[in-house]
Amino acid sequence: MFLIVCLSSRFLSLFIRLQRKFCKSVRFLLHQTLRPVRGYKMLFEAGYQWGLPDKEGFLCGVYDPDKWSVGASAGFQFNNFVFLGGGTDFQLYRSGGNTYLTVPVFGELRINVLNDKKFTPFGDVRFGYGIGDIRGAYIAFQVGVRYSLPKHHAIYLLCQYDNQLGDGSADHTDFVNDNLGFKLGYEF
Repeated sequence: MFLIVCLSSRFLSLFIRLQRKFCKSVRFLLHQTLRPVRGYKMLFEAGYQWGLPDKEGFLCGVYDPDKWSVGASAGFQFNNFVFLGGGTDFQLYRSGGNTYLTVPVFGELRINVLNDKKFTPFGDVRFGYGIGDIRGAYIAFQVGVRYSLPKHHAIYLLCQYDNQLGDGSADHTDFVNDNLGFKLGYEF
């Protein structure tokens, strides 16, 4: 009986030590994989978007401008999922033989779907106001995927839908301008 009690206590102490080591290892791994990414972040991106025809067909094919855009955003990454910032885009429209430059200034909210993986899908929304040749309210919705690089850098590819409500400040710009396209970006 004494032998059984000794072996049981010995087995129990060994089991407890192994459990503590295992739990410590699991905590370390979770800390390494779930550590929060916080701090200031910059985003640079460039892309091309095609003009979508308006619903009534009023300006179809003539004033549905395609555009090139180059922009930057700066803000704060609160955790692995939420980025909040602001930025600007330089957009060059070509329409009906004319060229227009507009510069939307916007606030941005970006949500990462997965927790700091090599490939991370995200969603993004921007609200602002465009100044320049085409002035008016600006809204953009983006979905994309980012590829993590060392030292909290990343590249990303996204699809963007945006809407610029022209206020008539340039010829044929007093209409809703919808665009759909892609962008390639770099963040650090």
